[in-house]
Amino acid sequence: MKQERGFCRIGSLACGRINWRYEVGAARRFLHPKLPTVGSREYHHLFPDAHLTRMGVPDDRIYLSLNCALVTWQTNRNISGKPPEHYLAERWDGTGLGETEIKARLATHLVPFDEMVKNDYPAFLEKRGSIVHGVMKTLCSTGGT
Repeated sequence: MKQERGFCRIGSLACGRINWRYEVGAARRFLHPKLPTVGSREYHHLFPDAHLTRMGVPDDRIYLSLNCALVTWQTNRNISGKPPEHYLAERWDGTGLGETEIKARLATHLVPFDEMVKNDYPAFLEKRGSIVHGVMKTLCSTGGT
């Protein structure tokens, strides 16, 4: 488990670097107005572990870096063990941001929206893995520039 969490940390930080490198404007809108640092964030399971456990998903499929993102502690507590389609709907209904803005914000974190709202965890992992792989190949081939 420790190694998986390490990968989660590395993957999240890499995605954070990619966000700022490729999506500076969207990332600033996402973090505005305080622009908090990575250190003020917590690791959140996009498909919460309690939700996946209720679905019968084994631990070795829950604690994957592809299922992690950095969020504020308050957001993490509000999401708790809710299925993604529920907490995303609460987010766009409760904030007035709308589905389009929520999709755009998730995209800056390389998170596929459609698979989340369909509650399709295997498809989510496949899609996010493909997205992260493509961006990491680009990042590595350009030397991070």
